[in-house]
Amino acid sequence: MKLAITTRWVLATTLSVGLASLLSAHGDKPWPVPKEAAARKNPVSAGHESLAQGKSLYEKNCASCHGPEGKADGPMAAHLPEKPSNFTDGHMMGEMTDGGIFWKMSEGRGPMPSFKKLLTDEERWHLVNYLRALAHSHHDESHGQGALLVAGIAQDQPSEKQVEAERTAVEKIEAVGGVVRKIAATDDRLGVDFHIQGSSVVDNHLAPLKDLRTIIWLDLGNTSVTDSGLAYLETLTTLTKLHLEKTKITEAGLKHLKNLKSLSYLNLYGTAVSDAGLSHLRGLSNLKKLFLWQTKVTRKGVAGLQKALRI
Repeated sequence: MKLAITTRWVLATTLSVGLASLLSAHGDKPWPVPKEAAARKNPVSAGHESLAQGKSLYEKNCASCHGPEGKADGPMAAHLPEKPSNFTDGHMMGEMTDGGIFWKMSEGRGPMPSFKKLLTDEERWHLVNYLRALAHSHHDESHGQGALLVAGIAQDQPSEKQVEAERTAVEKIEAVGGVVRKIAATDDRLGVDFHIQGSSVVDNHLAPLKDLRTIIWLDLGNTSVTDSGLAYLETLTTLTKLHLEKTKITEAGLKHLKNLKSLSYLNLYGTAVSDAGLSHLRGLSNLKKLFLWQTKVTRKGVAGLQKALRI
């Protein structure tokens, strides 16, 4: 088995017209987002209504280039000077705040029009929410090893008590701006996204997760979650993908992940994790991708983890 450990974040840039240059540099010129714009909070909760409106806006304004599922394969893509951006690329989307996406969408650049002249503020926020959803719609875990690891679990018939507990959990998560969605119409496994609400999400908001039966991906990136909050993840044994970038966790919090044996992807970018924390990951034999850029981890720590995993 090979473990891809990234200690430097390498971002592949793609451009085209419309929203294609939204999340990337323009040609060889960087397109920095003003700090004030990047810090702007999304005022629109990413609930079902917002995602439905965002989907409609996407289909009218973006799908011809970016494709119906955001995979950069729309009918106009072949006629563009550059390949459109792939909005299902979780790495690329993870680099941008909601405020940053909104700002670039609003301002436009080069062949990309200014959408503040075409869409209202609220419509652009709906579109931001939908672009976030696209980033989580096509994880490898939905079709590859992750699906095999939890095969059969999602088919179990829950009791009435479990159904009620899960419904209540979803309501609590959505009440604080989180998003819970099924992987597919015929697949009851779940993905949960708190990233959209950012720093307003704190430890106790994760408590309802224990009542969701089969979560396979969880995005806590850019939230205010600390080591204590990770304790709520200990029972999520079906989890295959976990985003913790730019959270407030340290090496102490990683002890709560040691029993997540299905985990194949872990993003710790921009956290205070050090070599000591990697010792808690030595039993995660399915781990394939680990992102450590801008952490306190050293080459020695990486080598120790690789040795423990017999890589």
